[in-house]
Amino acid sequence: MEPEPIWRYHLRLGDRYLTKSEVKNAVMCYLVAADHLMAGGYHSMAAAVYGQILRLDDSRADVRIMLAHLYEEFHLEYEKQIKCRRVAARYDWEGKYSHARELIRIVLDLAPRDMRTAEDLAEMYHGN
Repeated sequence: MEPEPIWRYHLRLGDRYLTKSEVKNAVMCYLVAADHLMAGGYHSMAAAVYGQILRLDDSRADVRIMLAHLYEEFHLEYEKQIKCRRVAARYDWEGKYSHARELIRIVLDLAPRDMRTAEDLAEMYHGN
């Protein structure tokens, strides 16, 4: 009998924590599972786990960025734009203006003719 993959163990452990309403511990287990999935080349499964993490803790900018990179790998530029815009808005709200501008530049690179994005970037430079 083959041992259970480590990522599956962490998913199950995260599920257990979740049934006990221990969201922080569940998120930590899911992050470990996603890391193992990424290392094993299971990128689409890792993307699903990252999505689950964001449903539990919407404030995780690091997870949004990882998901954006996965979307880029899957050639889902529109999804990457959405994730980058959300993280940029959060960084802007937190006063991390240089990080926000960097993400808006990524969105502008993905859609160079998007005037809204160009205006957002100009406002960020003008206002901050």
